[in-house]
Amino acid sequence: MTLRIVSVRNLRMYFKVRQGWVKAVDGVNFGIDQGETVGLVGESGCGKTSLAYAITQLLPPNAFVLGGQVFFDADGVAARFRPEYWAKAEGRMKNDLSAALADLDGIEKAGVTPETEERRQTLLEKIALLEHPLSDTYRSYLTAEVTELHAKVRDLTRRAETGDATARRQLADATARYAAATGEGDLLDITRRPQGRLREYHPKLNAIRWKQISIVFQGAMNALNPVYTVGDQIVEAIRTHEDIGPEAARQRVQELYHLVGIPTDRIDNYPHEYSGGMKQRAMIAMALCLNPKLVIMDEPTTALDVITAARIMDEVLRIQNELKTTIVIISHDVSTVAKVANRIAVMYAGRIVEEGPSRDIFRQTLHPYTQGLLGAFPSIEGEKTRLEAIVPSAVQVRQGHLPDRRARRRDPRDGPPGPLPLLPGLLRTRRAREPMIEEMPGTAAPEDEVVISVQGLKKYFELRRSLLASLRGGEADFVRAVDGVNLDLHRGEVLGLVGESGCGKTTTGRLIARLERPTEGRILFENSDLASLDGRDLFHFRRELQMIFQDPYESLNPRYPVLRAVSEPLIIHGIGSTREERADLVVRALEDAGLRPGTDFLERFPHELSGGQRQRVAIARAMVLNPKVIIADEPVSMLDVSIRAGVMNLMLDLRDKYQIPYLFITHDIAVARYMSDRIAVMYLGRVVELGPTDAVIKRPTHPYTRALLAAVPVPNPEHVYTAVPITGELPSPIDLPSGCRFRTRCVFAQKICAEVEPPLVEVTPGHFAECHFASDIFDGRMTAPASVPEPQPPLAAG
Repeated sequence: MTLRIVSVRNLRMYFKVRQGWVKAVDGVNFGIDQGETVGLVGESGCGKTSLAYAITQLLPPNAFVLGGQVFFDADGVAARFRPEYWAKAEGRMKNDLSAALADLDGIEKAGVTPETEERRQTLLEKIALLEHPLSDTYRSYLTAEVTELHAKVRDLTRRAETGDATARRQLADATARYAAATGEGDLLDITRRPQGRLREYHPKLNAIRWKQISIVFQGAMNALNPVYTVGDQIVEAIRTHEDIGPEAARQRVQELYHLVGIPTDRIDNYPHEYSGGMKQRAMIAMALCLNPKLVIMDEPTTALDVITAARIMDEVLRIQNELKTTIVIISHDVSTVAKVANRIAVMYAGRIVEEGPSRDIFRQTLHPYTQGLLGAFPSIEGEKTRLEAIVPSAVQVRQGHLPDRRARRRDPRDGPPGPLPLLPGLLRTRRAREPMIEEMPGTAAPEDEVVISVQGLKKYFELRRSLLASLRGGEADFVRAVDGVNLDLHRGEVLGLVGESGCGKTTTGRLIARLERPTEGRILFENSDLASLDGRDLFHFRRELQMIFQDPYESLNPRYPVLRAVSEPLIIHGIGSTREERADLVVRALEDAGLRPGTDFLERFPHELSGGQRQRVAIARAMVLNPKVIIADEPVSMLDVSIRAGVMNLMLDLRDKYQIPYLFITHDIAVARYMSDRIAVMYLGRVVELGPTDAVIKRPTHPYTRALLAAVPVPNPEHVYTAVPITGELPSPIDLPSGCRFRTRCVFAQKICAEVEPPLVEVTPGHFAECHFASDIFDGRMTAPASVPEPQPPLAAG
């Protein structure tokens, strides 16, 4: 029998803000069973993090629980229901099944009509639920009854404390019936105190925090104290909750490091000495340090590149299989949770709109919003199709309500399914299974005209030395951020620049835009070498090339309205003789960027815009000068799924309309596939593979490109993942490996790779790879060794 350790009943948790109430969680019924991995997915603002944090009471002072309960089965109460209650629940289930079969028989005997077809489908689904194995079905009835008894005891206790004589008389009987149902123990209600603030002290809360329920926070760097070693911070967490000596605690930390795949000699390092993936694995180790029953992971891979994210998810999968820990993964990326989750709950505007086993959710998606999530992510497989933005987003409707009717559910514990709700603007048909995507227009083929040619581009950053080191003399150390890049950007094409964090792709973009001065190399633009430009020549070049930066929240001045922010380039370059003329150019740029009517946005400030609107303003600012080249540095990585697709489609539409070439920088090769005509893959300052998008995706030649592709999550739990052919951490750009710089992580590496720098090989026309064995890998004569471990699928709960 599967045991439910967390039960959420009709939870309503609102935030009090200056403008009124924000309904973060608005009537959620949700459960978590022992040993399962649950994916809680949805866009930003849907309430998934608020729901998870309500379980641990980590919400801020302006958070109020206005209704509902959260029960935590800390003592395994659900395992001790008395036999007579099991029999009662089984009888109720059989009665409901008989009634449903009788109703269905009556409808079919009378003849199915359009008016009765919906009722017939509802009965069929209810029967399918009731015919599940009894241990899964009658438990849902039993849990509901016992939870109602607990709520009644709780309510009568409060009334009795106020002097209500009737409540005092009823309390004894209710308490006896509850004790008879559960045996010994109690279901801990960890919702708010009578005043409603979640932050108020609960007498049993400290007994379950960290020991029973732990959490992995989203920003690993912000969660770790920079002035203490990582090992000391985990030791502190252990000794705070257990009476244990420092040596025994340190021994446990070493075991945890081994479990999550961090070398034990890194225990005494500080957070800044860890890579992003190591920080996140250290946070997972800290969450597991007291063997909790439930671990909540809040966006554990959001800030990581695809290879690091894939390795983190593999670690989560291995930990769940080895320790049988119950895990809740909060994510906006359905592809990420599809790989590890047994069950998925989809949230929209404070409610769970679809829930069920992962395979059922992806095989037969029923709710329009879930379809929208799946249709808004680019895929590495299949044909290119135009992505569809989700309208309205969860943030846009968080002040209101969804339809009262629930979405269809597949979990027998949730009872009979309700009718399928419709969300305005998502789908205007009840045929929720119809595709939400249309065929993507063909990408423009690059023309012969080369707009920018990069030749032998290098950028070295000298490291600062201490005074003592300077006096001793010797050679300075350099970070070789860009180390010999050769690229051509053609008119009208999108060139995707892909690689892990720290590979040098952003520095390459900044060098081409001349925001940094190259150490060496040439950047040819209209017969001029940008590397040598200075003064007025560089000033005039700025008009021809514009950048779209990664973070729309940082790239706009919060004190400037949209009109001032977008017109500033016009003022700097002396375009437009009057304010009205510049305002007309700004309105045209805003409308080209999809902000219509543009006049409605002129006087708004950045804080009055959504994330997608801010990025569209940034795009308008880049387009207002009518540039000849645009460099887009991770322009969608900071955006939510609801607006990412719209921004990518907008950029492609603007490319087709004005034939402006883009250098599109991203760590996500699936996004690069959607956006790009050609892809250049970077590793430690060099382009290791370059070619047409389809050639690079379908026939990757460099081992690093293969690792990037193997790490891309696929929104399909039945997808068979191949092992990510990469090992170890990214080498330091200060002390690069000899020969091939990828050899320290490459499963194909041989002796020649350490001795000779690999040549750039053209495997097919226009498709290049920097590898000694490029032709052998391309032709399939060389394959990865069988010893590379492959991730296993998640175990079924129970």
